[in-house]
Amino acid sequence: MTTKQLSQSRLLQLMLALAITSTALIACDKDDENTGNSHPAEYVGQWSMIESIQSDNSFPSPSTTTYPEGKMILILNSDGTGCEAEPNWDNSGYDVWDGYKWYAQDSKLSIDYGDGDGYVTYQVNEISDTRMVLEFTDTEGRFDGEHTIETYVKTNFDITTD
Repeated sequence: MTTKQLSQSRLLQLMLALAITSTALIACDKDDENTGNSHPAEYVGQWSMIESIQSDNSFPSPSTTTYPEGKMILILNSDGTGCEAEPNWDNSGYDVWDGYKWYAQDSKLSIDYGDGDGYVTYQVNEISDTRMVLEFTDTEGRFDGEHTIETYVKTNFDITTD
């Protein structure tokens, strides 16, 4: 093999190695940016919050609030969209806040409430056909060190979400 052929062979090997490495890096980058496409059936439906235990940097002692079923409803659709609903002021229907996106994987539920804060990720402490318990800990300092544990029950209220 001549020096020119050897140089071309090494250049070809280098280009091939670079192409393989670039492909591997692109694949990893896609995985890292994946906001999830997982919408497990056990999460889908209407969830009525019945209890919230909350503390933060301003109020470090936990405060517990209980809600009647149907007061605060989180709706998670099978296509990864969602919304929240609360009875309107005269109880004639529900006010609905939509534009939510969600996904779940590895005992975590991530919701983008559409408010510009991006995804908020909850640890799923319990999920069944009738009950869901979510825990949020603000480890990044985005929400004044908030720590909440929210308990939900599965509901089926007539809520119109246009």
